[in-house]
Amino acid sequence: MDIVEVKDVQEEFYQFMANMTCLSVMNLDYPGRCLMVRKLKDCDRYTNIINYFELMYCVLKVSNLYVEIAVICFFILIYILMFCIVFVCINEYYLPALKIAAIRFRMNEYLAGVILVGVANSTPDFMLNLSAVRSGSPTMNIAMANALTSICVMGGTICVIMPFKINGACVFRDLVFIILIVQLIRVLMESTTLPDWVKGLIVFLIYPIYLAVNIIDLVLMRYNIRKLRREINLLRYEPSSPHVEKKLYNKVLALTDLEVDGDFQILRLKTHYGIFRGGVYVTPKPMVEPKKVDVESNRTVLHSENNPKNRFLFAEFFLVLNPIDPEQWLLSGKLGRLKMICMAPVLFALRLTIPMVNYTLIKHGWSKLLNCLQIVINPCIVFLLLESVFNTSHLHGWVIHFSYDLALWSLLVTVPLSLLIFMITRTDIPPHYHKLFVFPIVITVVTFVWICSWEMEVIVTIICSVLNQSGNYMTVTFTSFSRAVPDMIAYIHLTMHGYGKMAFGGIIGGIVFDMVSNVGAHFAKNKAEHSHMLGDYGETLYIFLMLTICSTIFWSFVLDFNVRRSGGIFLWCLYGMFFIYVTLMEIEVIHDFTADPVIEVID
Repeated sequence: MDIVEVKDVQEEFYQFMANMTCLSVMNLDYPGRCLMVRKLKDCDRYTNIINYFELMYCVLKVSNLYVEIAVICFFILIYILMFCIVFVCINEYYLPALKIAAIRFRMNEYLAGVILVGVANSTPDFMLNLSAVRSGSPTMNIAMANALTSICVMGGTICVIMPFKINGACVFRDLVFIILIVQLIRVLMESTTLPDWVKGLIVFLIYPIYLAVNIIDLVLMRYNIRKLRREINLLRYEPSSPHVEKKLYNKVLALTDLEVDGDFQILRLKTHYGIFRGGVYVTPKPMVEPKKVDVESNRTVLHSENNPKNRFLFAEFFLVLNPIDPEQWLLSGKLGRLKMICMAPVLFALRLTIPMVNYTLIKHGWSKLLNCLQIVINPCIVFLLLESVFNTSHLHGWVIHFSYDLALWSLLVTVPLSLLIFMITRTDIPPHYHKLFVFPIVITVVTFVWICSWEMEVIVTIICSVLNQSGNYMTVTFTSFSRAVPDMIAYIHLTMHGYGKMAFGGIIGGIVFDMVSNVGAHFAKNKAEHSHMLGDYGETLYIFLMLTICSTIFWSFVLDFNVRRSGGIFLWCLYGMFFIYVTLMEIEVIHDFTADPVIEVID
């Protein structure tokens, strides 16, 4: 063999290695997996903070199936740790901050869900879609799988937890909007005349139109509220008669219905029953105590001009930083105390890093010494994580090499700012600019959730690959469900605290933002061929998604847009049917909703 032929063989081998998927490592014997993991470029897709493949086969040197399963169990513990971080971030910091933002921007509950909750929940997934772990994945499949999981799993969950009534016009309009987006994307995928950047622009323009429709709807609603109030005041001064009384009654009834959807309030809400304590088909009744939180009273309740400026400075610092509540510890059983001990490291780290702004707490969560320290610590951690994720790799080991250049430069701004705030603030009352801490809270939580979601998706992918599941099957089932976990935490929290309409709006708004941003970004990459946007289960996803949307509209009309537990169970059953159907397709028991390829034989 001459030199030219040897070079051709080498180039062909290198090209084969460059196009080889990292999941094919599972087809090799255990001794050869470490070398292949280090050689394949595709294995970089399945790394973020930890290179799990190198940890498995090079560091821990997995040599048989039993050791591999033990390592997978260890990865599941890492998954649970990431889940705990996401759970605490969303429940204690993220959602209280979004409620404050909704009040400041004068949104109603549904619009706050569409814009604030929906966009904020979908932003980590959009960032994840641009990362290496999603490269080469069927974009439209991911978007439709996310939409189906959101409506069936998350929508079904909020229906089961708490009853509430949604605005019929908003539900019908936004669900039909999702159908419009899906159909438009399918038309653009088939089109060969429009340039790719035009397709991307068309998809991106859908979201501003969607927001404009929702905002105009709120403006018109509040205009009708003011108009009805004026008309009611005029009718009360007219001479009493049956006609006037009936007209007044109808207007008061219409005003009451509009006022329920026209404003946003911070509530304290508990239920008489747990999710299933009253029986599967018994919807729990809400109990409000009180209906509205007195925000200003919570802010000033401990304030007195006679108090020293730094009264209880260190005592309050250690009390807030303590991850184990002494009263809750005394009232909890053994399992409750074990849970508190396991959650303590996560709570301590997050309380030290993320500031608290919550109008339902005394002093709105203000702790002078802790907040001043967080002004320094919070930007350092965020810059450290972002710079490490974007600028480094795992070339020197199984853990990412952390970069801290921007984190050090941030100290030049944060340290003087922290000292200044410490000198001019008090311990017994938060400053008026305390609400500005909402911005670093949202940025930090989105960063943490994005990184944790990346880790969780990689772990789920590796577990499914060990179980010999195909990539397309993982994308539409386990991976999509794993992506829904952080969002579901937020929606469960909102629903249990009386914000069902906000949760429902967040689900619909998140679906619209997710489809528009991810598919629009895919079109904008100027790829000539878009057929790979749909994977093997694309048509099946499309049919089940349309069936879910149409059936949701139908049972909403039947129940007069009163959300009941039966509707949630119906959505769960629909998702169960989808999961069973796709699983049977994966094991080749039934056929997909596609035509078989036909090979024409030419004589």
